[in-house]
Amino acid sequence: MEIVLSRRYRGPLGSANGGYACGRLAAFVDAGEVEVTLRLPPPLDRPLVVERADGRVLLLDGAALVAEARPALVEVDPPAAVALADAEAARERHVRDWSPDFADPYMFMNYWFASDKKGLPGNRSFYSNPEVDALLKKAVSTTNQAERTADYQQAQNIVINDAAYVYLFQKNYQVAMNKSVKGYVFNPMLEQIFNIATMHKE
Repeated sequence: MEIVLSRRYRGPLGSANGGYACGRLAAFVDAGEVEVTLRLPPPLDRPLVVERADGRVLLLDGAALVAEARPALVEVDPPAAVALADAEAARERHVRDWSPDFADPYMFMNYWFASDKKGLPGNRSFYSNPEVDALLKKAVSTTNQAERTADYQQAQNIVINDAAYVYLFQKNYQVAMNKSVKGYVFNPMLEQIFNIATMHKE
């Protein structure tokens, strides 16, 4: 038997979503409760062999073992329900926003709007626009900052007009710091990332 894990269900770049891959393999186990262990990142868009051996179901990429599944006894002791007031208090403490991994427009524009990142932690709206894709690809193919700025600004105007997202708020970010700390520079693109190399204490 063979299965193919479509790129539509990708997880970490270059491999399938682990939960999806495990679910596909678990379907071959004749049991109500199944344990699946991933041994390798599940590859995308190519046939993978499903074999049965010693009470297990194996997922193979050539000779490499990608995952194995077996019947399991799952015992779950559910936690007590959280009081509504406690849940609401926790919600207010949760930071409901997103910040980039590094300070470059790529982390906003390419992650949020590139169609090849639909479903990943960036493009959560499954937005797709070929004109935007072309501008984003052009922006990452040059080191000319003026050209990159122009491409990103043009793409930004398009996605705003397309209403790819509804932006609800901009957080007022504040940093409390002892007056003896000097050299701190606020970076609006990287919250809670500090310029340690140039900071000092007097």
